[in-house]
Amino acid sequence: KIVATSTPLAYRQYLESTGLGSILSRLDLPEPSVDQSIQIVESRVILMESKYGLYFSYNAIEELVSLTEQYIHNKRLPKKALELLDELCLFMRQTKPLTRLIGGTDVKEFLANKLSLPITAVSVDESQLLLDMEKRLHERVIAQDEAVVAVSNALRRARAAIRDQRRPIANF
Repeated sequence: KIVATSTPLAYRQYLESTGLGSILSRLDLPEPSVDQSIQIVESRVILMESKYGLYFSYNAIEELVSLTEQYIHNKRLPKKALELLDELCLFMRQTKPLTRLIGGTDVKEFLANKLSLPITAVSVDESQLLLDMEKRLHERVIAQDEAVVAVSNALRRARAAIRDQRRPIANF
């Protein structure tokens, strides 16, 4: 028996139209769910804990998997979360060397820093900026009242995460 692994692209490119491709049976494996990915990451966290002398709370693992699912789209679970584990440990050692326990807020801080995205809660300054957005846009955009209102509402919804994450922020 032969067991081989390949990406879908490599299979189509190198094996599908060959004699070997006709002999082999193709088995597509779907991406693991978020819950399955959490379990996979939990099994690998032990290695990181012993390597770096840090400990992960369950909340940190859960946040890491769910936030990578939400914000990183060019890779699949659990690989994208596992790749970030090592970076997270290094980040914690550099920014908080006395901290031994990594929590969910540490993961959010790390991903916000790495992705340059506002993952944490809306600050007072940012909330005021979001509230005054229409007025500030009207200073630069003339005679487009409906567009300014639509853009402002869409950006507020996006920042408050009140939308379907699989869909675009807005369509004008």
